[in-house]
Amino acid sequence: MPQPAGRVRSLDVFRGATVAAMLLVNNPGSFEHTFPPLAHADWNGWTLADLVFPFFLFIMGAAIAFSRRLAGAGRSAATRVVLQRAAIIIALGLFISAFPRFELSSLRYLGVLQRIGICYAAVALGALWLSPGVQLGLAFALLVAYQAVLLLVSPPGSVAPDLSVAGNLVGSVDRIVLGQAHMLGQQPFDPEGLLSTIPAIATTCLGLVAGLALRASVSPGIAPRVRRTLGRRVLASGMMLALAGLGLGRFGGIPINKQLWTPAYVLFTGGLAAVVLVACSALLDRAPDREPPQQGSDQPSAPRTGAFTILGRNAILIYVGSLLLAKVLTKLPVTFRGEKTTPQQVLYEHLLLPRMPSSLTIGPEIASLLYAAVVTAAWFAVAWLLHRRRIYLRV
Repeated sequence: MPQPAGRVRSLDVFRGATVAAMLLVNNPGSFEHTFPPLAHADWNGWTLADLVFPFFLFIMGAAIAFSRRLAGAGRSAATRVVLQRAAIIIALGLFISAFPRFELSSLRYLGVLQRIGICYAAVALGALWLSPGVQLGLAFALLVAYQAVLLLVSPPGSVAPDLSVAGNLVGSVDRIVLGQAHMLGQQPFDPEGLLSTIPAIATTCLGLVAGLALRASVSPGIAPRVRRTLGRRVLASGMMLALAGLGLGRFGGIPINKQLWTPAYVLFTGGLAAVVLVACSALLDRAPDREPPQQGSDQPSAPRTGAFTILGRNAILIYVGSLLLAKVLTKLPVTFRGEKTTPQQVLYEHLLLPRMPSSLTIGPEIASLLYAAVVTAAWFAVAWLLHRRRIYLRV
């Protein structure tokens, strides 16, 4: 990989906004009282919550194009870096799955971080050893093959392809290979299952291609006309992908579905992510945002960063920390006023709700959202303190 440009603000801001959305979606006061856009679609279709994970994978793919750790080493050394980083991410995911009981008999093998690690390894290795055109071609080939498998292959025990919640092939593979005890809850499929990770790799690859275009557009000395041309191309490509995803979901036989990570879902969310990235870049990337200089350095200081930038610089730490804290708050048994409950219920039902002004008419959805906003603000405060001390978790 050629040497990338300096740190790009648009990626940090886009990543930080995605992390903030993730915090709002994952931490309501009550999952039974959530505004529809902040709740995942039951099966087919999509909501704003269904954009969070593919956006994060897209951003990760784009960030690979700017990786100094990969650009500064030979292919063999960079390959070791990729595999080591992927292994750490997957290990973090397994730790979160096991926490707090660490019962191997019911350990969930797959999860969000495990999928992130697999997708990172696949796309980063491709960036090292394959040309962008070849990798993009392979990504679309994977989507075509995955679509064909879902449409043509019957799950065991079925006489025809089945795309229902209980009968889809993705769930059948997970139950056979992983076992029900090692899947999420009692669901008949795993949202981050084996087969559905294949199209998630394609989502990450779309981010890499967009990141390569973004890297070219923010390179030092790039002509404004060339920069605008690159931006228009990515924007047009993103809009076409989103429209293609909508069309494929309507007429292609398999609708937009996050749980199955259908090709229509990949194209639609990847296209939207490209549009958002171009918008962020147009607003923020007039010049590369470099690291603040060390004391005594004559390097120019970085521009002031915002809330989303601060969250984006420590995305993995905030994500891992929020998941661990959420498990503690929702699963740790405590006694409060003589009743057995959880810390989350104490915070939400006994501390937050009673302090709502009685003069305000607040529905349960608004109260639940306010709790999520408080959690998000608390994690922003953590990110801000870490940023002030220049502490960033890089795996």
